[in-house]
Amino acid sequence: MIAGGSSRPGRRIRPFTPSQEPAADLSDRTVGREEILDILVDRLVSAATSGNRAHSLLVGPRGSGKTHLLNVAIHRAQQRPEVRERLRFVRFDEDAVGITRYFDILHEVLTRLSAGQSSARRAVLPASPEAAVADALDGKVLVLVIENLDRIFRAFAEGGQQDLRSWVENSGQVIVLATTPMLFPGVSDRALPWWGNFGISHLDELTVEQGRELLIRLARSSGDTALADFLATDKGEARLRAINALAGGSPRIWMILSECLTVELLDELVPAVEALLEGLVPYYQQLLWDLSPVEQRLVRELADGPHQAATVAELAKSAGIEQRVAASTLGRLADIRWVRAEKVPELDKRSTWYRLREPMLRHHFHYRSATDQPLPLIVEILRAWYDPDERRAQLALAEPGSVLERFAAASLFGESSRFGRGFLQRDLDELQAEARTWVHGEGAQSRTPEAGSLIDLAVTAARFGPDKAADSIRVRDLDTSTGAVADEITQHASDADCAGSVEDRFAELLRVAAAATTGRTQQVLELELASWGAGAPAQAAVQLADLTARLGQDDPLALDTRLRQAWFTAWAGDPPSAREQSQALVADCARLFGPDDPDTLKARFQLAAFTSLAGDALAARGQFVDLAADIARVYVTVNVVHASIELQLAFVAYQLGEPVRGINHARAVLDMPVLHDTRLRTLTTSVIRLGIQRLLSGESTQPSEADDPESQLAATLQAAVAGSAEAKVRLPSELVEIVESLRASPEKIGSR
Repeated sequence: MIAGGSSRPGRRIRPFTPSQEPAADLSDRTVGREEILDILVDRLVSAATSGNRAHSLLVGPRGSGKTHLLNVAIHRAQQRPEVRERLRFVRFDEDAVGITRYFDILHEVLTRLSAGQSSARRAVLPASPEAAVADALDGKVLVLVIENLDRIFRAFAEGGQQDLRSWVENSGQVIVLATTPMLFPGVSDRALPWWGNFGISHLDELTVEQGRELLIRLARSSGDTALADFLATDKGEARLRAINALAGGSPRIWMILSECLTVELLDELVPAVEALLEGLVPYYQQLLWDLSPVEQRLVRELADGPHQAATVAELAKSAGIEQRVAASTLGRLADIRWVRAEKVPELDKRSTWYRLREPMLRHHFHYRSATDQPLPLIVEILRAWYDPDERRAQLALAEPGSVLERFAAASLFGESSRFGRGFLQRDLDELQAEARTWVHGEGAQSRTPEAGSLIDLAVTAARFGPDKAADSIRVRDLDTSTGAVADEITQHASDADCAGSVEDRFAELLRVAAAATTGRTQQVLELELASWGAGAPAQAAVQLADLTARLGQDDPLALDTRLRQAWFTAWAGDPPSAREQSQALVADCARLFGPDDPDTLKARFQLAAFTSLAGDALAARGQFVDLAADIARVYVTVNVVHASIELQLAFVAYQLGEPVRGINHARAVLDMPVLHDTRLRTLTTSVIRLGIQRLLSGESTQPSEADDPESQLAATLQAAVAGSAEAKVRLPSELVEIVESLRASPEKIGSR
């Protein structure tokens, strides 16, 4: 994370009442609307400088930025002297309370044009109000700024609409600048007076790029340069693409989210999101109350249903509505942009799938349901805004039993752990984060909350001593037997013989816990204890084999035990045996869980790696290629497993004497959006450097064809390392820095 201040900036925007903000500020943060703004400003300038009286209508749902655009268009137009001199603006409040007749329009205009008077002091309506307005204008042009024009026209009925149209046409001094959430008969029906008289502009949702620019401008305007700089990075962009799936393209929701999405302090995210949803309650309530009962039921089904999209038949059945009624109602909801209608080419083209346009509405219903489950929005934002590495780090640092711990743990549910990071690298943060997910119910088939609590406690005691561990015990809801073991751990942590490094103290405390427990909890602790002693891989493999024998081959915990056993067997210098163990494990995982289960895929990855280590590089390549295809099919989004496979394919290519092919595999990793882990980027760069060194040392067995892309890259690399400026220019940008580092260390060129 990027460090920042310790306190959140004060609210800097008014997402529901932009009319209360300075128009210059609104103009500065406007994104994605320049074309429409240019049209509006040009029409206002033309009205001031010519006889052109073009009317404008902005169409977009609530929160799409209509009020914002009106303010900015007027502000920008008024920077022109001719506009200030020739135009008079009369703006009607968004709610337009009391404007129900044509004469109400005239009354309001006269009141606003009366010098020194406000709308609180109503002007007296004369016998000929149209003439009075013309006199008050004194040759200038009146701009009627009307929001929610559909409500006004609905109240006027056709007679009032005709009166307004006649006055505007006859006076030649009036133009209308209006908004509406959707097209309505008053402007779309050929038989009604205002048909064809508006230049209509539809407001689209913001793209990810536009939303990103908006958040950057908001951050800079509030002085939060750390957030603004972070959002400008590739990592920030990747996070916002995920956030877009939650917020949709509504400018209002993007602005509201800007108040809680920060890289400063994760602790602030939970209360900020809860406050956000609390603030949205009256907004969504009013929107829902404006719908008919049937519309409300369908929206509720889409929000509360098990799936984010459903067909007409499914929604009609779940809502208890006749299918024909449901179809026509959903059509109207699509017109007013409550829902989005989609056709899926791969499915029956006769079926239309509907989903809510504003995903935040689902979270409103979840929040109002007052369940005890983690708030879905917070969990989804955590997943989107922070990559797994950061969430694991935050989970390890969270106070035991805190709200942050609960939400961070929930955000990691279902994500595959990074095999070996905890025990092979003796990374206590990684191990503690994983243990805390068990505390909150993850991995229930093979792990226990008690085992998670005891590992968490052992890490805390090893790092911070018995007093801090005792504090942790008090906030955990431990049963009597687990509490007794926890007391043993804290007692042992205070003994003089519990010394050495933090890692060694943890291993000793874990041994105490394993000896004092029984059943599944003891088995889990024995697994972690055997793995943690990775300094002696042969011994670890024997201990894990013994644990597997006691568990039974098909026990869910035994499958993890066997995965680790194969790893330590290979590390102990016996890759062929590790390969055999992995083959048996893949078959058992596929039989028990299916070919696409994460455990099956993880076992296949290990099998391919050990096949390579055993010297069968061609077979390993085939295994990795097949695995990559299945991973891409199972996981829609690119993740760290894709990167690991590409790096393994690079090593296999080096084994086969194909350094350029290996370099290209590693280069593919640099283009992946998941490459936020500094260690992974460093490893990838090292793999590319190794490939270049092997190329330069003459290890390539690839055929050399002048027009072959790989041969061309090989020649360019060789020339660049030799000092050719032209070759360096021709290199892919990601290779330039590596070539420069090799040239800076000529003794490494040609080394193996």
